[in-house]
Parts: sequence; C-alpha cells; structure tokens
Amino acid sequence: MSNREVMRARAGARGYTLVEMTISAAILLVLVALSLALLRASTREMETEAAVVALETDARRALEIMAEEIRQSRVMMISPQLPAVPGWTSVLVFQEATGIVGMAPSFGPSITYAYQWNPRQNWGEITRTQGGQTTVLLARLELNGFRLERDATSPNQVTIRLLLQMAIPNGDPVLLRVETAVLPRN
Repeated sequence: MSNREVMRARAGARGYTLVEMTISAAILLVLVALSLALLRASTREMETEAAVVALETDARRALEIMAEEIRQSRVMMISPQLPAVPGWTSVLVFQEATGIVGMAPSFGPSITYAYQWNPRQNWGEITRTQGGQTTVLLARLELNGFRLERDATSPNQVTIRLLLQMAIPNGDPVLLRVETAVLPRN
C-alpha cells in the first residue's frame, strides 16, 4: 500500500471532533467529582460512627470502674456538688465503710470522680482520685454530668448515669447517656 492510498483511507475515516472530546471530558469530570463527594461523605460518616463507638466504649468502661467500686463498698457516703446540668452533678465523692470504731462507722479513703475542664487541651476530662493519685478515665469531653439515684423500691440499689458530649471532627457533637444499676455489698 502506498502513501497515497493510506492518506485516502485516513481521509475517509471519521474521528472524534474537539467538541465531542470536550463534552466527554466534562461528563467524566462530573462523574469523578460526584464519586469523590460520595466517598468524602461516607468517610466522614464512618469517622463519626467510629468516634461514637469509641466514646460509648470508653464511657461504659468508666461506668464499670465506678460501678465496681460501689459494688465493693458496704456503706456509701455520697457528696454531690457543683451542678453542671440541672439535676446533674460534676463531682461524686464516696467512701467505703471499713468497720465500726466505738459506736460510729469508720470509713476508708474517699474516692472522687470529677468532671474537670482542661484549658490547655480545650476539653473536659472525667478523673478518679483516691489517696492523692488521679487517673483520667475519659477525655475530650465538652459536657459531663453524673447522677446517682436510689430506687425507692430497692433502697440499696444505686443507679449511676453519665451524660457525655463530645465534638466529632467534621460533624455535629455527639450526646450520649449511659447508665447502670448497682447493688452495694451489704
């Protein structure tokens, strides 16, 4: 085949015009942009759900620590103070009865659970203090409250409720309430 025949064959062949290529590229660009937006939204949702699960897991762990110490106590002296939310408190102090001295019960060292704002980190923390040693149970909180209630039908039973709020990156704050009922040891 000579060069002339090749040129005639190409001249008769129809190709894509610049307008067709531009329209195809624009459609492809829109599809890619929609796919990226969907991917970003699902990633944000997944991060939010992971943060909620982590907060709930940490809150339940902190609640279990509190419940276990209340279960181990015989008589509790509970001192609620500093209301953060109406009906809620941000500090719980209780002591375990260790025995009776004379006619009065003797108590062991107090255990304090408190919500404290950490200005350096710009978030709040739930801490546990006993004998001068403080442990952080939950961090990165914006709002916290404790509520202890005694059940009228079962006066020994104590219900602990935690109200927690946490800022989620790229999302709305999460509000979480966890609770458990505890029977102190008699």
